[in-house]
Amino acid sequence: MPARRAAVGRGRNSPILDAGAIVGDSTGGVRSPHARISKSVGASTAFSVVLPYPPTLNTLYRRVGNRTLISQAGRRYGELAALCVRAALDRAANTVPPTPHVVTLLATPPDRRRRDLDNLPKKILDVVYAGIGVDDSRIDRLVVEWRRDGGTARVEVLIEPAATSAPERGGGRG
Repeated sequence: MPARRAAVGRGRNSPILDAGAIVGDSTGGVRSPHARISKSVGASTAFSVVLPYPPTLNTLYRRVGNRTLISQAGRRYGELAALCVRAALDRAANTVPPTPHVVTLLATPPDRRRRDLDNLPKKILDVVYAGIGVDDSRIDRLVVEWRRDGGTARVEVLIEPAATSAPERGGGRG
């Protein structure tokens, strides 16, 4: 079966027109140039994956009557991002660190339009954590930054173990 590219998006101006995921390659598996092998961080291992830039929140969800549903663009992005996460997990050296987690998202936007950084994490974290089989409530710290180097539109995700000396959760005056 010849390899085919997984094209996503609605047209030429779509920020996720072609993320380069290869489905049905000759090895029978799923490969993606967006999946990266983990890096060693100190004495522990970190999980990392590079995902295509997601559609805006306005196009991720649709209202139907009084219900909010994931749109077709949102479902397609989720499927493509899940392929990237699975490809990253298939690498022998890429393991998910023990919980709790520190998650870093480095986002390269597709163009120079103004965007809200706080709209970015929701879909990305849902897809990544569903792919690795861990509840995203295990995130202790989330760092989200713009990377405006003019490169390919993408979001780099790095999941590291949280420091064990983190303060305990819960209220109270000490």
